[in-house]
Amino acid sequence: MENEEKQKKSKIKEVFTIVKNYIVTHKYMFWVLLWLVYAIWYGVLNRLDLNFHEIHLPIDDKIPFIEPFVIFYILWYVYIAFALIFTLIKSKKDFLTMVAMIFVSMIASLIVCTVYPSKITFRPDSPPGHNIFSWIIQIVYDTDQPVNVFPSIHCIVTIMITVAFFFSESMKGKTLVKILFVILTIGICLSTVFIKQHSFADFLLAMGMSVPLSVFIYLVLVPHFKNDPTEEDATPAAEEDPALETETAIEAEPATEAEPATELLAATTESVEEISDNAEVVSEDVDPSQKDLSPLSETPDPANEDKE
Repeated sequence: MENEEKQKKSKIKEVFTIVKNYIVTHKYMFWVLLWLVYAIWYGVLNRLDLNFHEIHLPIDDKIPFIEPFVIFYILWYVYIAFALIFTLIKSKKDFLTMVAMIFVSMIASLIVCTVYPSKITFRPDSPPGHNIFSWIIQIVYDTDQPVNVFPSIHCIVTIMITVAFFFSESMKGKTLVKILFVILTIGICLSTVFIKQHSFADFLLAMGMSVPLSVFIYLVLVPHFKNDPTEEDATPAAEEDPALETETAIEAEPATEAEPATELLAATTESVEEISDNAEVVSEDVDPSQKDLSPLSETPDPANEDKE
């Protein structure tokens, strides 16, 4: 029993040491605490009695209420968590870029909502259906009031995450995954209007804001983000370009394999030359004999002369 308890304690210490060392070497992970700034700011803003401006477009009345899209709406939280955890594991530069894309867009949206408080009035008090999706939508309605909707933070953050993934080093060559991210982005943006949580105008402003914010982040902030030397050294060159590995392997083939072929070619050439020289010598020896034999062939046969 004592040995088992000691083993358990040693394992707990090992896990604690691993976590501690990881935190020490990845202190930049605490940038995610910006989420607290967003949560407090958003929460306070939603509880203030402000002079809200109603956001509404004629197209909002024509957009149908599609309850299953609430799944995409909830996946927004999963997408944010996945983006931060994945990039934290893969690359310091990608993680800091992702943090900037997420929280700069959030803070920019809160600034707009603070300066220009907004609300929607066409959202129903409860969803029309009576199913699991309706139940989830009701939870969303109860926890998130239809105020400070312009722009849609759901839309702008989702777009910024997908843009960051498209330019991240850890997603190079993963075309299929990027396509799935685009589909997820479209689904999340559509969910905001299909469950009547946002006006179509909220989506349009989110799209418009995402462009200059992305340009600002990649031109001003991203150049200052660097990977740790250990991460750069741990990335094999062969992973960057598989074709380069093949070319290097071909170039690195031992030259000794080509040397025997060269020697064989030289020996063959010498043999051909020797045979050619011998043939010339033989031809020179044969020609005089042929000349000597030709007069003999012209000498008359005495027997034939007698007959004549």
